[in-house]
Amino acid sequence: MTLLATTAAPAAADAYPHYAAAFAAQTPPAAPALGDLRRRGWDAFGRLGLPTARRGNEPWKYTNIAPIARAEFADGGAGSDAVSGGVTLAGLQALAPWQPDWHTLAFVDGVFAPGLSSGGNGSGGGGSGLSVVPLSDAAVGGDGVAAGIDLLGELALPDADGFVALNTAFIGDGAMVIVPPEVDGGVVNIVYLATRPAAAHPRTLVLAQRNSRLTVVETYAGPDETRYLTNAVTEIHAHAGARVEHY
Repeated sequence: MTLLATTAAPAAADAYPHYAAAFAAQTPPAAPALGDLRRRGWDAFGRLGLPTARRGNEPWKYTNIAPIARAEFADGGAGSDAVSGGVTLAGLQALAPWQPDWHTLAFVDGVFAPGLSSGGNGSGGGGSGLSVVPLSDAAVGGDGVAAGIDLLGELALPDADGFVALNTAFIGDGAMVIVPPEVDGGVVNIVYLATRPAAAHPRTLVLAQRNSRLTVVETYAGPDETRYLTNAVTEIHAHAGARVEHY
């Protein structure tokens, strides 16, 4: 297996050796653009680290990040078995909003779970051209999702925040939703579940093209007795006349 080389500043590798080891062990993504984005995120994380400072840190000054920074979470995607990991469809429906006519993408420990999803394998809009796919599939998809891949990181700049930088360094799975012009995409339901003490870094990207409509519902859940980290980033691109409701 080919491994990615670690390119972070020494300070990041020293302060967060568990993340450095996990970054180096990642399998290269199918889309070269994602590999470039990961390296960009890791380099930014090397400069920023996590936002633990209590002064001069306006976005996080009322939140104590130190326990997260000290914790050594395992890589959520490593060794995860989303299909047989104990999560059932009934269990998922008890934790998250659910309707049979929604397009649902479910992820367990950061990995797409096709058995818990509906309308998530390829386009699903009754011929409308609506595309609701896991990011891991979009990376090897055709021209219909290539534009979405190219938009990753345009709004969520890794240089602006340590958590965004860390998410970008581990970008690999998540949800991609593309709504063509003049199309009502209905409701897209995205569920991120944690089942074990690990870190997951899901990325959600929504592209609502001209005069389109879409409702996005995102749910994050996990066991009360387990310490885990879901470091999620969502980017929403809305073109002229588009309306996106996000919950």
